[in-house]
Amino acid sequence: MRANPAPYGGDCTLLLSGEVYDVNCVNEGSGDKYVGKGLRRGDLFSLYLGEYLVVYRIESDGTLVGNWAHSRSNDYGKETLRPKK
Repeated sequence: MRANPAPYGGDCTLLLSGEVYDVNCVNEGSGDKYVGKGLRRGDLFSLYLGEYLVVYRIESDGTLVGNWAHSRSNDYGKETLRPKK
C-alpha cells in the first residue's frame, strides 16, 4: 500500500434517496468526475465512488473526516468534506 500525499480539492453533492445517498463529485484540479452511492449508519458515512471506497466519521458540525482506498491500485489516503455555508 502507498499513501497518496498529493493535495486535491473539489465539490461533492450528496442527495438522500430513501436510505441511500446519490453522490457526485468533481475534482477541481483535474476536472475528473466521480459518481457513487453512500450509506449512513450512526456517525459513520460509507461511500463507494467509482473506484474508491471511503469511510467517514461525521463530526458535530457536519464535516466528514475519512480514509479512502483505491480499488485498482495500492493507493490510499485521508480526506475531509466540509458542508458549504
